Amino acid sequence: MTPTSHTGNGKDTHPILQHRINLSTTHNNHNTTTAPSSSTLLKWRKPRLTRLVALRYLILTGSALFLYLRYLHRLIFIDYSAFPARTGRVIIHPGHNPGFSAPVYNITDDILRSTTTTTSSSSSPYHPLRDQNLMIDRAIAELDKRYQSVFIQPSTLNCRTSLETQELLRTRFLNPDGTPKRQHKVMIALNLHASQDVLPAITNAILNSMRYMGLENVFVSIYENGSWDHTSEGLAHLEQILTGLGVAHHIRTAKEETVWLGVDRITLLAEYRNLALSAMDQAEKRLGGVSELVFINDVYLCAQDILEVIWQRHFQKADASCGTDWKESESILGYGGWLWKPSTETETASSDDAPGKSVYLYDSWVARSLTGKTLRPRLDLLTHFRDAYGVIFNQEDSKLYQTRFQRALPVPVYSCWNGIIALDPTPFKYAQGLTFRAADRTAGECPSSECQLLAKDFWSLGFDRWIIVPKVAVTYAQNIYYAEALVRGSNRDHRPLSDRPQQATDDDQNWSDKIVWSSYSKPDTVVCWPDMYKFHIDFEWNHVLESPYNPKLLNASSATARAADPGSTHFAV
Repeated sequence: MTPTSHTGNGKDTHPILQHRINLSTTHNNHNTTTAPSSSTLLKWRKPRLTRLVALRYLILTGSALFLYLRYLHRLIFIDYSAFPARTGRVIIHPGHNPGFSAPVYNITDDILRSTTTTTSSSSSPYHPLRDQNLMIDRAIAELDKRYQSVFIQPSTLNCRTSLETQELLRTRFLNPDGTPKRQHKVMIALNLHASQDVLPAITNAILNSMRYMGLENVFVSIYENGSWDHTSEGLAHLEQILTGLGVAHHIRTAKEETVWLGVDRITLLAEYRNLALSAMDQAEKRLGGVSELVFINDVYLCAQDILEVIWQRHFQKADASCGTDWKESESILGYGGWLWKPSTETETASSDDAPGKSVYLYDSWVARSLTGKTLRPRLDLLTHFRDAYGVIFNQEDSKLYQTRFQRALPVPVYSCWNGIIALDPTPFKYAQGLTFRAADRTAGECPSSECQLLAKDFWSLGFDRWIIVPKVAVTYAQNIYYAEALVRGSNRDHRPLSDRPQQATDDDQNWSDKIVWSSYSKPDTVVCWPDMYKFHIDFEWNHVLESPYNPKLLNASSATARAADPGSTHFAV
């Protein structure tokens, strides 16, 4: 049989193959008939794409407009009207004396029970009840035991001063026989809330400072409220210890918690500070006049820190002297709990177990330089994640401020608070004496901290010499009190003098302990850092500036304000 030939016309094609060819032809014809052309497809897609693009554009535009109206106009233009003042009723509870709930401390029995009267080689017999240091030692030991009875751990902060500091304290505050010179009449004021961890360190510092000032020359005023821990119980025992020592005091505790809802925060904080200040008249009577008002925050500090701010205020002829307050810098990886971090109890077991800790200045909200700037860059996202000691005063055109700060010399500033401050009490003693206050929003005043507003009022009355004392470095955690950056040049620097930087031959302001006030000028404007309760960032290039003075006080008599110091040559307003 001859094979069938395969020709193009398919007449002699095998039947099965011919069937497949017919099916393929039919399918191709069907596709050709139903598939739209490319031009038809574009015409159909174009309206749909246009609608999607328009919808996305509207969404983006609407979102941007919402963000601008909601946030960005505040970020860029700092519109205070976008932050209306909260007018809720401020509820203040005056508190009560907690001492009635604690047993009486009889220091006479405590001392005589374990001490016998002896006669020294001098003509006058030694009597333990006249030994002020012995009385303070016993009082601190008794207070430690009482703290433990109410579940408060005694302080473990190492307050060993350097040999240089010990000598300075002796020459500044003590007579050759070791008794206090009694040159200062000091009112120490505190506001406390849930502070049982730091309370023993604060009370130790206050009691030990009395070795140099005299028990009869110190008045302690404390207001505490709303604590959920054992702070109020600890204050009850402190009240009895001070009574036993014969130290004048005014301590009030309030169990009621603070009501923040709808209330202006600064108004409330100002009222709390005024409650601690309210005992000024009582202190005046008990001490025979107050020469120094010292406010202390809930910080870790030692007696030499209190004494240093007092001494420097008088030595520099200043109206206010502040320390510096510090917190530990955080790890970027550890932020938010990404990395394990030791517990607070472990970290604070020893005061000098973490010399390598990095730190940053905490209270930059209040502090302003003499040029009106913040002490560190405000919009610095890495401030809390690195050692920020070196950035203090780095925004100044003159290097004088930063040089003095890094050499632990007092630096003139416009305002400060920084955990501890010694103030001239004179402005508080007028018939219409100063008090802490919130901003006058009706006058367009920057709604800043009550502490910075106090500085503004001081300046307006002619009390315009404010300084920061770098040697005083208080902390909000015990484990960084001995951080290396804070120890250098401080009152706890134990390095030999030979290991420290040597002073230059010329005695200019870079090296001089004494501030030459004529070398500095007053600020024309001050950066406003408002207390805003909504999301808010003030761009560095668009700071809001305000006057450094309170116009309501500028008409006050400068002569009256300076009556206590007629020979002073302060900045002219």
